[in-house]
Amino acid sequence: MHSSTIIASIIVLVTIAAKHSSVATHDSYLQALRRRTHAYNYDKNQQRNMFLRRLAQQLVEDEDSDESLRSAAWKRDNSVTNDGTILGIDPGGKLWTRANLNSDWIKVPYNLGQVSGITQLLNGTILGIDLGVTGITQLNDGTILGIDPGGKLWTRANLDSDWIKVSNTMGQVTAITQLLNGTIVGVDPGGKLWTRATLNSDWIKVPNTMGQVTAITQLNDGKILGIDPGGKLWTRATLDSDWIKVSNTMGQVTAITQLNYPKIPVNNNNIKDGDETDVDCGGTSGKKCAVGKTCKVNTDCDNVLCTSGVCQSPSCSDGLKNGGEADVDCGGPCSTKCDNGKTCSSTTDCVSKVCSGSQCQAPMNHDNVMNGDETDVDCGGSSGNKCAVGKTCKVNTDCDNVLCTGGFCSILGMNLVVNGDAETGPCGQDDTTIMHPTGWNYTGTVSQITYVASWDLTSSSPGPSNPGRCYFDGLTDSYTSMSQTVNINDAAILSLIDLGKASANLSAWLGGYANQDDNAKVTLSFYNQDGENIGNAITIGPVLSSDRGTTTELLFRQNSGMVPARTRSMKVLVEFTRLIGGFNDGAADNIAVVLSGSG
Repeated sequence: MHSSTIIASIIVLVTIAAKHSSVATHDSYLQALRRRTHAYNYDKNQQRNMFLRRLAQQLVEDEDSDESLRSAAWKRDNSVTNDGTILGIDPGGKLWTRANLNSDWIKVPYNLGQVSGITQLLNGTILGIDLGVTGITQLNDGTILGIDPGGKLWTRANLDSDWIKVSNTMGQVTAITQLLNGTIVGVDPGGKLWTRATLNSDWIKVPNTMGQVTAITQLNDGKILGIDPGGKLWTRATLDSDWIKVSNTMGQVTAITQLNYPKIPVNNNNIKDGDETDVDCGGTSGKKCAVGKTCKVNTDCDNVLCTSGVCQSPSCSDGLKNGGEADVDCGGPCSTKCDNGKTCSSTTDCVSKVCSGSQCQAPMNHDNVMNGDETDVDCGGSSGNKCAVGKTCKVNTDCDNVLCTGGFCSILGMNLVVNGDAETGPCGQDDTTIMHPTGWNYTGTVSQITYVASWDLTSSSPGPSNPGRCYFDGLTDSYTSMSQTVNINDAAILSLIDLGKASANLSAWLGGYANQDDNAKVTLSFYNQDGENIGNAITIGPVLSSDRGTTTELLFRQNSGMVPARTRSMKVLVEFTRLIGGFNDGAADNIAVVLSGSG
C-alpha cells in the first residue's frame, strides 16, 4: 500500500463525503461503498497496524493533551443514497447498514480501519472516531461536538481546527446527539438521558429513562433511536415517552446514526430548488436565466441586467456586451458606433468605418473609407487631401482648387481661366522687358506688366477694385494674342451641357491709353470631343477711346450665352490690336469664364 494511502486511512477523523444524491435505494449505497473501497489493497496491513500501535502509545503517554482528543479517520467518497439509511458500528469497528428500523443489518464490505463512534456532518460527510473521543455529533450551527473519556465536552469549528473545551460540563456522558429542535441529548455511563438547551447550560436529567442505552441519535421522523449494551435497538417517540424495543435487531452495534445527505439541486430537473432564482437557472446552478426569468443579481441572468427581479432584454445602454453588439453598447444593432480600439466584426460597427483585426481603427486619409471629418473618401476636412471635382464637400477649402457648390466640388460658379489676373509669374517693368503670360499660349509681344511700371497703367488708374500687381498688355507688335483651352471633365457639368442647361459668363477688364484706340478683345469659343468648333462664340470688347472718354483706364465688360450641347472644351482667346502709334497699348485684366447650370 502506498504511504499516501496509509496516511489517508489512519488520520484521526473519519470523513466519508457523499457527493451525489442520485442513487435512490439502500442497495445502491452498498454498491457505492464497494466501488470506492474495492480499489484498496488490504494485504499489506503491517505498516498500518504499526502506525496504530505508535498512535495508541502516544495517546496513553499524553492523555491530557489536545492531541489525545484527535481521532483516527478513514475517508470515503461515495455516490450514496439520501433515503435515511441507518448506519451502525459493531464492537469490532465494522460498519453495518439497514434500510429501516425493521429490516436486517447488512455488513458493509471492505471496512478499512476501526471506529467506535459515528455521525454525519451537515454537508453529508460521515465522521467516525476511534481512540481519544467516546462520542461525537455535529450541531445545527455546524460546530463539531465531541466527548472525551472523562465525559467532558469539546468543540471544534471544523474538521481542521483544534478542539476547545466547553465550560460548565458538569456530569459525565459517553454518547451525544442534537435533536431536530436543537436540544442536546447525552447518555451517561448508566444509560440515563440528560439534556442541555445550549452548550453552556447545565445538564438536566430526563425523567422516565427506563432501560439503558449506550448510544443515541434522532431519526428523520423525529423518533429517538438508542442502542443498549447488547447492541439491541430501542426507540422512543419523545424524550418523555418510554423506550420501545425494535424487533428484528439481529447482530450487535455499539454506535449508530442515520444518513441524511444534503439534497444537491440539479439544473435540469424542471424545479426551482437550491438557490436557483428561477427554474433550473440563477444562483449557483451553473445556468444563466433567460430574458423574463426571475433573478436577484445581474450574474443570475444570461448577460443581461437584473432589474426589479427580472432578467431584462438586452439594450444598447445596459453597460454589457450583449444582443449582438460588437462591443459594450456599440456596433451591431446599436445606432452608436464603436470608437477606435473597440471590438468589431464589420466596418459598420466602427465610427471610423475601418475594422481590421477585429478592432476599430483610427481614420486615415488613405484607407479608402470616408471617415473622421472627411467630406468624401480620403479627402476634405482635416485629412490633408483635397477633393476632386464631383466629390462631396462642405466648404471651398475641401475642394482641389474648385468651388464647393451645392455640396459638391464643382467648376460651376468658379473662374475656369488659369492666371486670368496676370498674377502668376514675373511681370515686366517697361516696354523693353517682355514677360510673356504664365499659363497661356501666346503670339507676339503680349506681356505681363506691373501697374507701377513706367508704362500706360498705374496703381491709381481707374479699373478693378482688386487690380493686383500686374495686367496684360500688347506691348509693341501691332497684333499679338494669348489663349488657353479649358477642358470640361465633370460628368455632372457635361450632363447639364448636353441637356442644354449650362450657360457661360465671360468677363474681363479691358482698356487702353488716352485718346488712342489700341484695344483688347476676348472671345470664348466651344468645341466638341473631336475638337470641332460648335455653336456661337461669346465675345467682349473692344473698348475704344470713346468708351473710355480718352482716359487711360480699364472698363469692366461681360457677356453670357448658352453652352452648346456636346461641348467638351472651351477656348479663351485674348487679342491685342495696335491702331495708332508705335506701341500696342491694348490692355486687359481679371479675365474670367464662369459656368452655371439651371434646372
